[in-house]
Amino acid sequence: MPNLRDYLDSPRPDIQPWTMILDIEPNGMPVRLFGTALTELIGLDGTGFDYTLAIREERRAQVLARDTLCATHPCGLRLGLQAVTKNGRGFINEVLVLPVIRSPDRLSIIRVSAVGPYFDEKGNAQPVSISHYTTATWIDIGAGVPPSPPWSEGPQ
Repeated sequence: MPNLRDYLDSPRPDIQPWTMILDIEPNGMPVRLFGTALTELIGLDGTGFDYTLAIREERRAQVLARDTLCATHPCGLRLGLQAVTKNGRGFINEVLVLPVIRSPDRLSIIRVSAVGPYFDEKGNAQPVSISHYTTATWIDIGAGVPPSPPWSEGPQ
């Protein structure tokens, strides 16, 4: 499994703005890095915040367990979702999640997003009122994949 330092020492300029690095902790996922493109899309810099607090309360434990499993198994994760930000910006997001070693006993995940807004017939970005996963699949990176699906139905 890659080391977090390897990524931080050689960031890819084409994906860095769309990257979020989350530390996996027992009770949350602090954001270590929040890319500039994500900051512009969301309207705030998420660095330092607990990512799980941005998730619906009834889903927080499930997301933390899923992302922890991604880091500890280890395996990758591909997510496709439709979402809307607090300030009303709707978007389609394809996410690749990969585990990295932060230190011998500490893990993090790297989330790389490919985001595109919804557009109406005049080319204006339109917010969406729904928020749900359209795709959630594990990716085998050499250790197989967990037997359970990465997501159950319902909004995040």
